[in-house]
Amino acid sequence: MAKAQELFKSNLGLDADRSDSATLPGFTKILLEMSDRQVGQESARRQLLLLAREVDPENAKVRSHLTKILSEDLDVDNGHEFEGLLITMIFEDGDVLPQHLLSKLWLDPTQLSQIKPALLLQLAEQLVCANRSQDGARVAVVAAQQHEAASDIKATQQAFIRAYAMDHSNADASNGVAEMCSAALTECSQLEEECQEQRLRNLVLEERLQCMTEKLIHLEQEVKSKGLFGYIDWEMPSFNFHRLRKTKSMQSSKSDLVGSGVEDLWSFTARDHHAAKKARLYSSWQSTS
Repeated sequence: MAKAQELFKSNLGLDADRSDSATLPGFTKILLEMSDRQVGQESARRQLLLLAREVDPENAKVRSHLTKILSEDLDVDNGHEFEGLLITMIFEDGDVLPQHLLSKLWLDPTQLSQIKPALLLQLAEQLVCANRSQDGARVAVVAAQQHEAASDIKATQQAFIRAYAMDHSNADASNGVAEMCSAALTECSQLEEECQEQRLRNLVLEERLQCMTEKLIHLEQEVKSKGLFGYIDWEMPSFNFHRLRKTKSMQSSKSDLVGSGVEDLWSFTARDHHAAKKARLYSSWQSTS
């Protein structure tokens, strides 16, 4: 705890590496009590409240006391050392900075860098409403730069566009918009090339599909016009063909060929007069579709 070391020449038992250092019993209350006793010693009060804020950032009483003293500091020339913290704390309590404070803000880049980009954009909009459009643009540019550092491209673009809308003469905003447009053109060009390549691949696939379709139609027409023939040797020892003699045949009824939609019929013919003993038949099938 740097501030504790600075004020008391001791870390007061606070260990910056321990996650429970901010929960020491009564420590925040002690710091608040000590700050209240520093009558006429504004510097000492400020340091104690800053330490209390560091120990317990969520403490509403600490925030209230510190906001008051830092707001009063804005009335002096060197009182902007904690302007970033002041703006953050005011936004923690609400969405609007008091009008009388907006006119006093110095908006130093070092202080602005301590504020989250979403809050910076809120501040920028309020500065525009307070007739400080150029300052609002500067704040929006800082927000855009923070988004860019976080690789949030969409938020970066939106912040730069808003900054440029606030102040067309802001060089950083203009450069940001120009770079954004250049990047968008490059991306569009790449997408156009990819689309062209995809169109060519689609044409090749369409040609192949058309060729296959034509072959399929041709085969279907050939089947319908000529029919199909086939020959198979059957070994059927358990089937009784004793009445089937040479040159005699048996023919099946029409049926569907393995679910193909093609009708066929089968005929069985004994190969010799010993067919009944060998149970060996010669069969053929023919498409009738």
